[in-house]
Amino acid sequence: MRLRPLLIVLSAWFVGVAGAAEVLVFTDSAHPVTNAGGAKVIVLDRVLQIEKEMSVGLPTNIDQAERVATERLNSPDGARKLEELTQAYHGLMQAWQMGVSKVPAVVVEGRFVVYGQSDVAQAIAIIARKQQSNLLRGHALPTETRPTINMTPPKPTLTPKEDSP
Repeated sequence: MRLRPLLIVLSAWFVGVAGAAEVLVFTDSAHPVTNAGGAKVIVLDRVLQIEKEMSVGLPTNIDQAERVATERLNSPDGARKLEELTQAYHGLMQAWQMGVSKVPAVVVEGRFVVYGQSDVAQAIAIIARKQQSNLLRGHALPTETRPTINMTPPKPTLTPKEDSP
């Protein structure tokens, strides 16, 4: 019976940590996520969406298209689109650097990743349960780690990241 108060304390601790922790969600337009809260959601196919939006209505003549595209890019809306494009490419680089290979992927503090769970709150709960389980068994939690890519997750899975070289 003493185990229950410990679980409550650990749950409260993790909720506090998760609230302050960096949570990145990598997805695409075909896999929308829910309950993202304060997580940063990175839509990996946003680059293609922005480029498509910027190309709408361009003339077929290359010289005319170049002139129209330059005018668009020099407009206030063009500057906003360029900033969006920069952010979208930054998100792609983050996913590549972390080794994310499928979506949705919920990464907490760069240490844990859950693949296949579109509900971000549920993904964080999976991590919390795994951490509680490790603490109760006396296992140390991983420190600096990199993602392990599980190529066949039939359901949401938790994969601690491997140590960095």
